[in-house]
Amino acid sequence: MIPDRIAPLLQAPWIFLFPILAIQPIPAQTPNGSLPLKAALELSLAKPVRTSPEALAIEAAIARMEALPGPLTTNPEFRLSQVERWNHTTEREYALRFKTTNPWIYKAKQNTQKHSIELARSQLLAREHEILHQTKILYFQALYAQEKLSLALRWKETSQANLDWNHTLLQSGLTTLPEMLEVQLGASEAARDARDAGLSHQLALSRLLAWIDKLDINAPKITLSTKFADPALGILGKTNQELFNDYKLNHPLPKTFSNQNEVAGGLLGEVEEGNKPWVSFVQAGVSRGKNSWEGDDWLFRLGVEIPVFNQVDKESHAANATHAQALAQLNSHLYEAQLQIKGKLADLHLTAGHLGQTRELTGAILNEVQHALNEDQAGPAPTIPPDSRFRLERGVHRIKSAILDAQYAHQQALLSLEYFIPSLLDNL
Repeated sequence: MIPDRIAPLLQAPWIFLFPILAIQPIPAQTPNGSLPLKAALELSLAKPVRTSPEALAIEAAIARMEALPGPLTTNPEFRLSQVERWNHTTEREYALRFKTTNPWIYKAKQNTQKHSIELARSQLLAREHEILHQTKILYFQALYAQEKLSLALRWKETSQANLDWNHTLLQSGLTTLPEMLEVQLGASEAARDARDAGLSHQLALSRLLAWIDKLDINAPKITLSTKFADPALGILGKTNQELFNDYKLNHPLPKTFSNQNEVAGGLLGEVEEGNKPWVSFVQAGVSRGKNSWEGDDWLFRLGVEIPVFNQVDKESHAANATHAQALAQLNSHLYEAQLQIKGKLADLHLTAGHLGQTRELTGAILNEVQHALNEDQAGPAPTIPPDSRFRLERGVHRIKSAILDAQYAHQQALLSLEYFIPSLLDNL
């Protein structure tokens, strides 16, 4: 017997036009190989070649730091000079000169190189973040295609069973040919949808496997085992400002812009410090004349460089302009990020509310219909007529499809916001 609460649903037109969906992810088909999200993320970073430019940039920055001549570093030079005077006398000077490092410029360059190392490190983290985020996008696209395929195959089987039943009715004279052809068109449409869903799933999964370098046409079938995120995440309780502060302080991308600004500031410091006077060399030597009665003269020289005629104003102006540009890029990026976080958090709340309402509206009736169908199927003899069962199955299919779409919309909104939240990528 059909339960009293379900019987009216068989005649209600809205069951066939049910608007939106909300159900737990469809159980995956029996897998030959399971791929959780965490494993996909690890595989996406498994090949060092993917981040080798950024990793080598760190080594190069450290090498440049170590190659800086220290403040006590001197470069010895042996110098020989000869002077021919008008009275045909000759004087030679043998000297040893030690060039010194400008201490002001050294400190400025050291500061710049420290920021260059931090810049290279933040660029490596930003690159890894981009790779991980793209992996998650491709993973959930493939998961959505996998769940759509599972639903399509189930509906294809249901439509084929209904077609077989109508063939029996036609042979018994209990239905007309046009009615049977209409059912056949529906079964054909379900088969076509299943084929299209299979192709979409294959393409989405291939894109994911190619991205993590695990695409092999001879490999066993792979099933994605991680499910869609639940709306009850702590992120929904955070404010725009809290998310923005987390992004500004912990995300590698704003750190990259900040370090670029610091490097530009260091270059400005080099220009400013280079305009200070310093001792450029220390020299000791002996001067010897041509005539034998003349003795050797010991000479000491001290070179002091006083920048007077260099382009102080122009160099400072150029360095200031570069620093101002880097600071403007940082501020512009943070401003745009703050606006995007606001919009994406609003989208997340909207999709989470939509998914929650859909589950609330459909959960009870969906469970009751499925329970009735399963119980009737498990009994000694089915009591639900085939045509009624088909209409119930169609209603269940549409509800599940709608719920799956709502889950995916929520997951997409979460991924969009998650790009700005590095902690979500770390705590899997």
